[in-house]
Amino acid sequence: MKIMVSKVPKLLFRDVSKTLKPKFQCLMDLGLSGSDLVDVIAKDSQIVDRGLDTHLRPTIDLLRRILGSNENVVKALKRFPWLLSFRAHHIMENNLLLLKNYGVPDERIKKLMLRNPSYFAQNPERIKGLLHRMENDFRVPRDSSSFLYGCQVLNSLNKSKLEKKFGVFKSFGWSDDDILKMFRKLPFCVGLSEVRIHKALNLFMKELGFSSCNFGL
Repeated sequence: MKIMVSKVPKLLFRDVSKTLKPKFQCLMDLGLSGSDLVDVIAKDSQIVDRGLDTHLRPTIDLLRRILGSNENVVKALKRFPWLLSFRAHHIMENNLLLLKNYGVPDERIKKLMLRNPSYFAQNPERIKGLLHRMENDFRVPRDSSSFLYGCQVLNSLNKSKLEKKFGVFKSFGWSDDDILKMFRKLPFCVGLSEVRIHKALNLFMKELGFSSCNFGL
C-alpha cells in the first residue's frame, strides 16, 4: 500500500474500507496482485473512482467473455490498463459487435485483444472506417487471416505515412497492383519503418536479384 500511495497520492483522500478495499479486492480476485496491481492503478488511477458494481465488475465480465479466462484478462490489463476506463465498456461492446458483424471469428478477436488491447478502446467510427477500407479499398476478404492484421497496420498510419511507405516500394519498381497484392498477404510489412523497408528491398532486389514476383505476389 505504501508503494501504491507513493505512486498515486490521491489514494490518501479515499475511504479505505468503503472505496479502496472493495475495488482492490475485485482486482486481486481477478488475479492482479503485488507490483502488477500497483502498476495497473498507477497507469490509470481513475480506476479507484469508478463504481464497483456499475462499472468495474461489468467491464471485467465483458473482458472475461471475450478472452475466456481471468489469466487472459490480466494479461490484457497489464498491457493496457485503460480497458477499465469510464467509457471502455460501451466502446468495447460496440467494437466487438462491429467485428462480429464482419464475420470475424471469436478466436481471432481474442488473439487481437491479447496482442493489441488498445484497438478495442478506440472510437467505433474509426474501427468501422478501418474495416471498410480493408474490404473496399484494399480488397482483403473478411475471412482472410490478414484482415485484422491489416486493420491494425492502417490504424497505426495516417494517409501521409502510408503513402511514404508505398513510395519506398515504388522506388524499387513496384506497381500499385504489386503493393496491394503484397499488403493483402503480408500487411505487417507496411508496418515496418521506411528505413527497414528500404534495407529489406535493397537486400532482396538489388543484392540477391529478386523481383516483386519472387515475394509470392
